[in-house]
Amino acid sequence: MLISACTKNSGEGGKEKLSNTSDSVTPTKNKMCFENISTYKDSGHTYSDVLTIVININGDKVTGYHDWIPAEKDANTGTFIGSINKEGIIEVIQTVSGEGETYKDKIHFKMAKNQIYERWQESLDKKDGVYINPSWGDPISQVDCNKLYKSVSN
Repeated sequence: MLISACTKNSGEGGKEKLSNTSDSVTPTKNKMCFENISTYKDSGHTYSDVLTIVININGDKVTGYHDWIPAEKDANTGTFIGSINKEGIIEVIQTVSGEGETYKDKIHFKMAKNQIYERWQESLDKKDGVYINPSWGDPISQVDCNKLYKSVSN
């Protein structure tokens, strides 16, 4: 199993940089939490966009939730179920609620020490008609699950 991500935004404008490693690790718990809080100012107001991912691993089965809660837009929240392969790549199908709709998305997660990367469906895989994005997104830092920002799904 792997865990990976890099930048944790600690609020009120400060970014905490974490080293980007790809060390293979075995989690000591079956529940892991990841979060990125991006804080910015506009017209004298401070806003925070919050991305929260909670992953529960039981053998090769994975469940959890993924919340994207932007300060000025509709939230995109959902639960997911999937599996983890022998290379440590997690593949899930998420049932998403956002912008007045409910739909399903495929997400891949790649983990490295204290971090996680996500990859969303965006380009068409002609083999099975499932949309996937071949590149990994920005890293998201692992956090203490008891200290998550107030999330819709937790």
